[in-house]
Amino acid sequence: MIIREIELENFGIYGGVWRFNLTPVPANGFNRPIVLFKGKNEAGKTSLTEAIRLCLHGSLAYGSRVGRAEYQAILAQRLHQADNCDQPAAPARINLLLNYVDAGRLRSYRVERHWTNDRGKIKESVGLHDLEDPKAFIDFKTDEERESF
Repeated sequence: MIIREIELENFGIYGGVWRFNLTPVPANGFNRPIVLFKGKNEAGKTSLTEAIRLCLHGSLAYGSRVGRAEYQAILAQRLHQADNCDQPAAPARINLLLNYVDAGRLRSYRVERHWTNDRGKIKESVGLHDLEDPKAFIDFKTDEERESF
């Protein structure tokens, strides 16, 4: 799997919409499949890598023993809250565009996790879109199906 792009909206320190192109760019005839994040302390490097894990794995990004209430508390802390604001956090979203080889065929997908704060309870939705067939939306019936993809 190659992550081509990540888009964050109101997640961690990233207020508003932020888009990062992670597609490796060949240079001097060499493929460079490694992406490095560089920045000062508190610049958002950890938030960025956490967002990737969270988008792909949901609550399992924090370990298999994290219960629903603990996951809700973690999410409440990760939703971007403007400084000096008494209002609930704005809805948050993480989008990943990725290439994935399935049965020997290169496929492109968009994975999206979206959270809203509904009177103190965080509601989560997850979507998986096949970019080669814009009408195709892969709907998972259970958490296990979603997480095993």
